[in-house]
Amino acid sequence: MITRRHAFLTLAITLCSVSAFAQTASQIGYLFPAGGQRGSAIDVHLDGQYMPGRCGVWIEGSGVSSETETTEGQLKLSISKDAAPGNRLIRIFSVQGGSTPRPFVIGELPERLEHNDEAAQSITFPVTVNGQLNPQGDIDQFELSLKSGQQIVCAVAARSIGSPCDTTLRLMDSEGRVVAISNDHRGLDALLIYRSSTSGTFTLQLYNFDLSGRPEDVYRLTVTDGPYLDYAFPSGLQRGTKSAITLTGWNLADGNSASYSVTPSATETAHEIMLPGCANRLMVPVGDSAEHFETEPNNNVEAAEAVTLPLVVNGRLAEPGDVDVFRFSATKTQKVKIDIVAARLGFAIDAVLTVSNDQGRMLKTIDDAPGTPDPGLLFTAPADGDYLIALTERAARGDSDFIYRLTIAEPQPDLQLSVNASEFAIESGGVLEIPVTLTKLDDFADEFELTAIDLPDGVTVEAQKLPAKSPASAKLKFHAAEGLPFSGAPIRIVARFKQNGKLIERVAQAAVTLVAGAASIHTEQLWLAVTPHIPFSLATTTVILEANRMAAFRFPVTAVRDEGFSGTIRLVGVDPDRRGTVIPLSGIIDQDSNTGSIPLIIQSNAVEGTTHRCRVMGVVEVEGPDGQKHSVFHLAKGSMAMGCQPNLLTLSVEPGRITRRSGEVIEVSVSAVRRTAMSNVTISATIPQYPKSLYFKPVTLASDQTQATLRLRLDESVQLPPRVTLEFLAESSRDGLPISAATTLTLIAP
Repeated sequence: MITRRHAFLTLAITLCSVSAFAQTASQIGYLFPAGGQRGSAIDVHLDGQYMPGRCGVWIEGSGVSSETETTEGQLKLSISKDAAPGNRLIRIFSVQGGSTPRPFVIGELPERLEHNDEAAQSITFPVTVNGQLNPQGDIDQFELSLKSGQQIVCAVAARSIGSPCDTTLRLMDSEGRVVAISNDHRGLDALLIYRSSTSGTFTLQLYNFDLSGRPEDVYRLTVTDGPYLDYAFPSGLQRGTKSAITLTGWNLADGNSASYSVTPSATETAHEIMLPGCANRLMVPVGDSAEHFETEPNNNVEAAEAVTLPLVVNGRLAEPGDVDVFRFSATKTQKVKIDIVAARLGFAIDAVLTVSNDQGRMLKTIDDAPGTPDPGLLFTAPADGDYLIALTERAARGDSDFIYRLTIAEPQPDLQLSVNASEFAIESGGVLEIPVTLTKLDDFADEFELTAIDLPDGVTVEAQKLPAKSPASAKLKFHAAEGLPFSGAPIRIVARFKQNGKLIERVAQAAVTLVAGAASIHTEQLWLAVTPHIPFSLATTTVILEANRMAAFRFPVTAVRDEGFSGTIRLVGVDPDRRGTVIPLSGIIDQDSNTGSIPLIIQSNAVEGTTHRCRVMGVVEVEGPDGQKHSVFHLAKGSMAMGCQPNLLTLSVEPGRITRRSGEVIEVSVSAVRRTAMSNVTISATIPQYPKSLYFKPVTLASDQTQATLRLRLDESVQLPPRVTLEFLAESSRDGLPISAATTLTLIAP
């Protein structure tokens, strides 16, 4: 449960290069390391974005505090020994509001940092390694010593903590042979399990599947030969009832399994399973219905398993083509809620649900219910009698971990609230409306009150009494008194209603998606800030302007000022493109002026004829009600686009796509076209380490040469991704100035 307890610390951070958040508040690009061990003090690099001045930091929960000393871009965090393990949300905030939250992991194992060099780092496990896959083509390597019969678990946390990594793990023996490889496990994070048949030294490699790399590609790699949990069966518990669970994983009491017994408390909605010495934990849902185990055989109408409402069936489609059929009785017009939870628990099953009469004639079928990858429906019995529920897998797959929870019960009306953002801002003396989505479950038809709690001082809300037949959304209106100091705090939006004489409260959640393909982070704590008015806005031209390499090119910027505002606007370049070929300097728009410029430099390694982009942020100081000056910013819409001129050299390879085979020599023809006299052209290749499996020698074209044959060799033992892109760079010079061109070659798996 998310609590309102939190820690504040003040952090002075200078402006950093940033990624493309179209925000009006400061943001966190990434945290490195992305976690720390309980009972430790650590330095965390915070990649700050859109930060014109001092920012504070809010940390969810208790047990994590800061030291008073801070350096630019750094957090000094102290984690108490009794801090609850797991993800914590962290925000930065300024007078303009709070950032989107980022997770920070509290771990239990010893932790260390990966050093970005080519040599394999020796690690002693159990350990959690914090690393970054940067630059492009980066492969992090770790040296492990294993004994015969020893089983290790190597687990990556990346997408699950908001990192864009799509990781791959592979393990090689002392001869360089690949003995294990893993890509995805219950998501896009890799999990590798290996039991060694011999004693020796092994190399563990971690890399992005497509060999991409950038500073924000942070990860946490846990390596252990101790207990590690995969899943529980049953995958849920009945509240207040003693239950026995079988845990499946590795290095457990009985090899790959262990027994666990627990009685969930009356207040638990989820139970955390912890084993002594285990490197991870499981969360299983807790409900009020009786828990029942599916009994085989139940694969057809004749063998359908009879069940009595209400209950939760714990089952598995244990083999390909498996069908589980259940029979229940209902009276005419009786409503029955039938719900499957499987994919939402992280299992690979894509369940399909079918309801039939007792002769097997289909009445309803559903694959995915709205807003969920699992099926579910509200069934109304057309007549007295027996009905059949059939559960199948859409692709007819099956295995021991194709686990599901089937709920069959009379509907329990309920209300869910959600908002489309996790942070909001209101100006002193202003009004803010927050749209709230109201999802009525199982014919919910009660009056309710919609309001907000834990508001900043001086901010009020217009609570609403909404009737039973209210619409699917409402707008909650907030008011900020005049002259309020700039501040911010986590608030909660709640709905209150009565059912059977009991007051029930539901809290709105915001789903935060930090990276595509990753599960959303849900939070009930919404940041509300009382902010100053920004007295200006910026605009830049949308025309692509051309500039020479290494020239300080002044890009024009226009300001629109509020009446009466005449202060100096400091211009700062932000969001340079990922190639790193644009260096933004700083500029100003003078007092009482509406025009200015910001110098931008295209570096010498920029390729002629390419376009490079950057954005501009304007920073001014405004006076707060406390009489103090505060830095605020406005981010201009769109990007400043610069073309690198002239295009004096072009490079091409033929063919541009080749089917590769391990152990062979690949030959491609390269052509260089010069549009002016220049020195010899040297052609090199940017080859991803995979590792040291692709070999290429640079070639040189004399002034009278335009073509050459490039040769690449692949190791016989190499295992490459399905598609690998190599970049070729041609470099020359004229009058002491560099000239370059680039092209690519794609290697395709046979």
